[in-house]
Amino acid sequence: MSRKMNRKEERELALRGIFQIDFHAEDAELDTSLKNFFELAGQGDPEDEVSGMTGGYAKKVIDAALENQGAIDALIASHLKETWDFSRVPKMEKAILRLGVTELLYTKVPKEVAINEAVELAKKYASEESKTYINGILNRVAVEHKGLMEHGWSISGN
Repeated sequence: MSRKMNRKEERELALRGIFQIDFHAEDAELDTSLKNFFELAGQGDPEDEVSGMTGGYAKKVIDAALENQGAIDALIASHLKETWDFSRVPKMEKAILRLGVTELLYTKVPKEVAINEAVELAKKYASEESKTYINGILNRVAVEHKGLMEHGWSISGN
């Protein structure tokens, strides 16, 4: 049997799933795409041999990001510079921000870890300058929602 993915790998898997959101105009299209994505990633059918590779964290984060997408996007948009519109944020940066906000508000991942991991993903997948504004936006979200995060509401049950 293959080894289990660690949290960092599952986070990267979640990013890839969240990244798909902007490419599907229809909910049914997105549902089909994510179903295929989860099956390929081994988080689909529990009978599938590959599903033992993940702990399900990526799926939980993607589900939380989708369920709360409107609120997450509005929160991100509220922290952009006045001269920027949310629609101008590149898709990869949007996905990283959505992942970061989801981890900050809907998991028990420590804020420092959530922010640092988002910045690391930005260094790997986004433009050089994006890591700075991603860090800034996520820090502002963390400060603004400190009380919620201290209560430790978690989608993962951890």
